[in-house]
Amino acid sequence: MRKSAYGFTLFEAVIVTIILGVAVVIFSSFLAPQLSQSGEYHYFSRSSALGQSVMTDMLSVDTSVTSLASAAENIIDNLDPSYANFVLDIDIDPVSGAANLQQISLTITASSQPPITFTGFKGEY
Repeated sequence: MRKSAYGFTLFEAVIVTIILGVAVVIFSSFLAPQLSQSGEYHYFSRSSALGQSVMTDMLSVDTSVTSLASAAENIIDNLDPSYANFVLDIDIDPVSGAANLQQISLTITASSQPPITFTGFKGEY
């Protein structure tokens, strides 16, 4: 009488385990760099939103009431807590050859990401 065998032998199970292990290592080595780069897009979109908001606030300042420098300090001091890891640097320089025109440069940095710079011009006419 012949006995029929069902299932896998120990050798077959070990071979399948090794093949699956190699496949997981290869898959994760391709996936890991993509995961580290996915945070950059989130940083760029948040920096862009913050930069647009700050530049809008700076360009809407009524300089007959307050100076741009004090407005910049107020914006930095009252920054939303969700932007705690972002560092703002606001530079205000007069434009040579143009009366009542100032250049506003906003640089946003966060952790190891490259800085992003926004530039605007504010004139009083």
